[in-house]
Amino acid sequence: MVSTIAMGLLAALAGAPTARACTSAADCSLGGECVAGVCHCYATWKGQNCSELNLLPATATVGKYPAAWARPGVQSSWGGRPLFDNDTGTWHLYAADMTGGCGLKSWRSNSAIAHAVASNPAGPYQYVDQTLTPWAHNPAAHRAPDGASLIYHIGDGASHPGFPLYTNCSNGTHGPTRRGTDASDDGGPRTQPAATPPPPPAQVGDLIMPTMLLGSGPAGPWEKFVPSRGDHPPPVVEHSCTNPGVFFFPNGTTLLVCKDLSVAVADSWKGPYYLRSVTPMVGEDGVIWRAVEDGSFHMLYHTTDYPARHRGIGTTAWSADGLRWTSAFPTTPNTTVGQTYPSFPKGFQMVGGTVWTADRRERHQLAFDAAGRPAYLFNGVQVGGTMEDFTFTSVQPIATS
Repeated sequence: MVSTIAMGLLAALAGAPTARACTSAADCSLGGECVAGVCHCYATWKGQNCSELNLLPATATVGKYPAAWARPGVQSSWGGRPLFDNDTGTWHLYAADMTGGCGLKSWRSNSAIAHAVASNPAGPYQYVDQTLTPWAHNPAAHRAPDGASLIYHIGDGASHPGFPLYTNCSNGTHGPTRRGTDASDDGGPRTQPAATPPPPPAQVGDLIMPTMLLGSGPAGPWEKFVPSRGDHPPPVVEHSCTNPGVFFFPNGTTLLVCKDLSVAVADSWKGPYYLRSVTPMVGEDGVIWRAVEDGSFHMLYHTTDYPARHRGIGTTAWSADGLRWTSAFPTTPNTTVGQTYPSFPKGFQMVGGTVWTADRRERHQLAFDAAGRPAYLFNGVQVGGTMEDFTFTSVQPIATS
């Protein structure tokens, strides 16, 4: 008879999960409680150390795709977030939209911010209008504590320097003749803008200037809003904010996370935003929220410094104060894939037990239930394969109880 110890060793060698002891909630990623050496995860999380999103099966709302908004054979979108209109009971999605029938490879030239509506947060959403013309990208729509409707984004609705509009795309892709070396690079000729020296790395105390739209309500209309630069005397180093993620405290204090996963703080959404924390993580698309169970902060983001086939590993970090962060694994340029612990996969578990797997799954956004728990995960998803750079905005429910 094989001993219990030997059986455990064989299981470990086979790659089966083994229990990981905890001594505090920190060992459970602040996603659960440590009870008698074992992590008991809150509803949002699962896994041995509560760092995996507790995703529920997705329903394919557009054809075979787990999509909130998709237009196969027509046009591509690349992630967004909905706002709820209490007066009409309507959900308003603001998403990156590749205009002109183009795919994701056109994002530097053809991306606009589109407005679509649905009767429930998971969609399917129907296109309404264009909120901001190209070039505009990576919108993150939010409702501030004072009721203001806001969209944080990149681009200003004018042509991206050196990247004029494509006008001959079709089917929501670029086509095989324009295949680039990377999913976000069309490989085609471009005019080169005048060379400018790269900005210095952001430092604590620097001014962060996000690009924003202010709406009269969740449905708009929208106008450009320039946050305050403050009244501090120069010199103040100023930086833009790429791929913005936002969290609002009830008193209006605002946390802003940018592409480098640094965190800026403002007294209100109106600014000024000053950099308060440079985190140790390497990645982008940071999304911050606060757990209703214990007040801890959590951040979804994805890795960037891996070979192309391993890019976009969705992971998480946690914090007690929103400024000092611990990541699920050391996301540095030297991290190997074998060291990673993804918080969600590229595969979508579908109703019925099948799995639909994306080529890329990035641009994380969340919609919350009435209690403030994450209830839906939105992503920008690339299909890949014969569809090349066709993309859509996906949605998958998250357990809330």
